[in-house]
Formats: sequence, structure tokens, C-alpha cells
Amino acid sequence: LIFQGKVKVGNTIISNPAIKINENSEIKINDVLIPKKDPSVIFIYYKPIGLIVTKSDEKSRPTIYEDLPKEMRNLISVGRLDKNTSGLLLLTNDGHLARFLELPKN
Repeated sequence: LIFQGKVKVGNTIISNPAIKINENSEIKINDVLIPKKDPSVIFIYYKPIGLIVTKSDEKSRPTIYEDLPKEMRNLISVGRLDKNTSGLLLLTNDGHLARFLELPKN
């Protein structure tokens, strides 16, 4: 895309991928602004017994997401705890971070 002249930083078409940008740089592809990624956040949630760790349940069992404020219901759980288990659970908005933290080698 860069070599085809389709990428702009600010209003300047770039022709070389070796360019320095920062968090304030506006990047466009085909004149469409690429949205900036929200910063990663991690929350610690105390999961009580009786809730399941899923966004929705076909059996209509209560989930942790029903217990969260509406603005936090898009978060991803890092791992799970069983329905009959209570404990701390990490929640994040970053799927890559969640996967990284779930892998045993990490």
C-alpha cells in the first residue's frame, strides 16, 4: 500500500515504510483515517459463586457480565472460574493481552 501511494501520515503521502510516527500521528489508507486503538486496561473482578464466565448462556444462567456495569460488558475475561467457584478474575479490553496471559508459558 505504501509503495502504491495509498498511505498518508497527516496529509503527506509516504513512499518509504521507514518513517517515524508517534501516538498523535494521523494515518490514512485510501484517504480513510485509521482509528487509534484504545489503551489496554485490566480490571480485577471478584467472581462470586453462582455466576458463569461467559457473555451469554443458552440455559439463561446468570453471568458475570450481567453483574458488571454496562460500560464494562465488552471486556474479555482472562481464563475462567467454575460456576461453583469464587475468586479474582482479570478482565481486559485487549484480546491479545488476554491470550498472552492465558498461555502457560507466560
